[in-house]
Amino acid sequence: ACASSLLAGMILGQLLGGALGDSWLGRLGALRLVMLLQIIASLGSALTTSVDTNNAAIYLQLSIWRFILGMSAGAVYPLAATLSAEEGTMSTTTYTTDTHHSNNNNNNNNNNT
Repeated sequence: ACASSLLAGMILGQLLGGALGDSWLGRLGALRLVMLLQIIASLGSALTTSVDTNNAAIYLQLSIWRFILGMSAGAVYPLAATLSAEEGTMSTTTYTTDTHHSNNNNNNNNNNT
């Protein structure tokens, strides 16, 4: 359940990340916000403890923190790709975008250099 909550959060985060970047925050402000949320969710996930003898409570807390972590990690993908494409020059944009997405096939990249 913990791993599934992380993946579900990443899917939702990727969908909402682009919309958040187009909001009044701007792309850089949205990226800063989701990175701060990543730090908070990572610490929450690492510091999760259970005072009850019920082990299900710790897994529920961990799943919630992992879902938030997944949302913020998923939101970084569209924001970072868009920022690297917008801020780079034509010669570096292709390289940074391909490197960011780990794309090894150069279908359209040869036309841009």
